[in-house]
Amino acid sequence: MLQHPEQYAEIHKDGKILFRDAKDKRKLTHFEKAYRDRVLKKLNVPTSEYFKLLNAAKVKFGWAMTVNKGMAYSFESVYFNTYQGENRGKTNREYFKWIYTGVSSGLHRVELINWKPVSPFLKTEFRASPAAKTPNKRNVILSLSNREQTAAEQLQCYLKTRLSGVAEILDIASRDYLEMVTLEMNGQKIELFFDYNGKGEMKVPRLKSGEEEDFKALLPLFTLTSKEVSSEIGVMKSFLEAFAVMLDNQGITMKVVDSREWHLLLNFAEQKHHTDIHLWYNGDGKISKFSYMDGSEELFSKIVALIKDVYVLD
Repeated sequence: MLQHPEQYAEIHKDGKILFRDAKDKRKLTHFEKAYRDRVLKKLNVPTSEYFKLLNAAKVKFGWAMTVNKGMAYSFESVYFNTYQGENRGKTNREYFKWIYTGVSSGLHRVELINWKPVSPFLKTEFRASPAAKTPNKRNVILSLSNREQTAAEQLQCYLKTRLSGVAEILDIASRDYLEMVTLEMNGQKIELFFDYNGKGEMKVPRLKSGEEEDFKALLPLFTLTSKEVSSEIGVMKSFLEAFAVMLDNQGITMKVVDSREWHLLLNFAEQKHHTDIHLWYNGDGKISKFSYMDGSEELFSKIVALIKDVYVLD
């Protein structure tokens, strides 16, 4: 074609050189038309290279179909691309219906491509530095409930469990927002004051009378554990139980320090290292914030890395 410049025209468009018919620049040259005709003929010949390339390129689309179209079919094996895009939700009813429909078309084998587990950590913000305002619940040892039991009765049950084999409860006297407890320890009496507020938060006791050494020996026994707050956790209970098992397999123990509406205070321990974490969640059990509060930053980073690995987070 280049040997006959009088039979075509050069057009410069968007940085490219296009060759068009000399008389009508809207049309292809007769050289290009002849070339296209030759290629199209070869595309229909199974032994030609053009035919092989064309059909090889179509292989990846040959057996693909949408989930909606696949509803009418059943297949021995199904490869299901579960990626719908960044802005499509994964916790709504329509998504699970879509997944169910796609999976149900496979008779014996279904492989999920681009699958990411649905977990409470889907949209979690991990904060490696303490928030400006973080609740301090270190001094809260018992959250009183609004059940029929009085504060004194609930405290008595708590102390029986904690002080078993260490001290004996002699008396509990009640005042407004105060429980005065008399114990016998090592053959001597010790009096403790347990204060609590209108929210039912009972704090670490004060020593009224008795030996200071005995009081210091009792203090480590007055801690809040997950057993006291399990009924308060609500939608997070089953998740936290599974989460604790996962961490335990990695040598990390978890303890719920306190539970309030929509947030939890957690303590994690690995050998001699401890870290406190503030966790916020919503009514669906999804975790919005997972924030470092105090303790080992290295342990916090390790826990976050485990979460991202186990729950396949980016």
